[in-house]
Amino acid sequence: MKKILFLSLSLVLITASVSAQGPRDRVNRDRVVQGHRSGALTRGETHHLVRQQQHINRTERMARRDGHITPYERHKIRKMKKHHSREVYRFKHNRRHR
Repeated sequence: MKKILFLSLSLVLITASVSAQGPRDRVNRDRVVQGHRSGALTRGETHHLVRQQQHINRTERMARRDGHITPYERHKIRKMKKHHSREVYRFKHNRRHR
């Protein structure tokens, strides 16, 4: 019961933080939510992907904190987002189901 409540709460938090995200982030979030609902993602995989997206969001906030995102920070964030996208695909197609 606690796990279901935690996953539901984390999905709500991700949904609430969408306003500051770009289209790529929204698409990945929707892919995670759809995968969780359909059973293609296990609870552990969903939790991992949610935490990973939170880490990316935190990194972006820290990069914007000084008012300028350096080329290195931009590269690092893009690399993290690309890795996250690949993990969503990999987890959804690994033949593990809820």
